[in-house]
Amino acid sequence: MRTKSIYRQDKGLIYAVADPVNPTGRNESTAPDGPPELTRKRRALPAAFLFVHTQEWFNTLPRRVQPYSLCKLYPRIANQIAAKWMDMNASGAYFDELLVDRRRGRRGFPLDVLNDLCFLRDYHAAFRPDSNGRRDYETRKK
Repeated sequence: MRTKSIYRQDKGLIYAVADPVNPTGRNESTAPDGPPELTRKRRALPAAFLFVHTQEWFNTLPRRVQPYSLCKLYPRIANQIAAKWMDMNASGAYFDELLVDRRRGRRGFPLDVLNDLCFLRDYHAAFRPDSNGRRDYETRKK
């Protein structure tokens, strides 16, 4: 049995056929069963505004580290940072993802946003426990 191709050859040119011939000869739909509204779900666009939880997180930060520019220009990123803030490993990894260019040639953040991210990262790192279980801000007090 010869397999059918979706490509046709005409006068030496090969082109794709818009509607390939159904090899079974049936006129049945190949769409999955189920309601059409559930078959074509797309990821929602990221929110272009600060969530209430993010605003509350912002207000708990000291004034010197509050990321004004980040929240104004990149609310989606601020929402992610606020959501991961209490998880030391996840937030540290997210800061690294934001600040280290692994895809080569990215434009990067504006300087004021970069400063906000660096201040936040350093402030957050001060709460990470060291090998003795003490936090950096506790050792600085002494």
